[in-house]
Amino acid sequence: MRTLYRNDRAGEFPQSWYAASAEIPAAPRDPLDGDARVDVAIVGAGMTGMEHPPGITGGILLQVINPKAYAVNTALFTGFGFLPANYPVEIALKFLILNVIWIPIHFAWLWAGISLRRMNLPHRTQRTINIAMALSMLAVVALAALAQG
Repeated sequence: MRTLYRNDRAGEFPQSWYAASAEIPAAPRDPLDGDARVDVAIVGAGMTGMEHPPGITGGILLQVINPKAYAVNTALFTGFGFLPANYPVEIALKFLILNVIWIPIHFAWLWAGISLRRMNLPHRTQRTINIAMALSMLAVVALAALAQG
């Protein structure tokens, strides 16, 4: 049995406010065709078809393949030393510096993403913003690579 569904009872919704208050039809409804405008829509909550929902471990492991984080961490930990007589303290301080910088940046990006989502922009505008952000990231990586050469 799949872990995500081990507590489910066949033909029943899990106990929740939604299941208790919603008028749930006896038979499933047909999918919507085209676009629909709604006040709130939770579709899959980003975990559709997953056996295990993502967690903190998945987020940390994602950093292992994040090229920006890899470049920054490599530069920070190997680019310079400021306490050659005490490497453990130097590494601990570098971890502290890294977190003092990255944690607020992650919260700022989270806030920016939520704010952008609340603007309820058309799909085409959202896609344009996503492409511009991706191109900006590639440009920064290219500039960093050129600066090393």
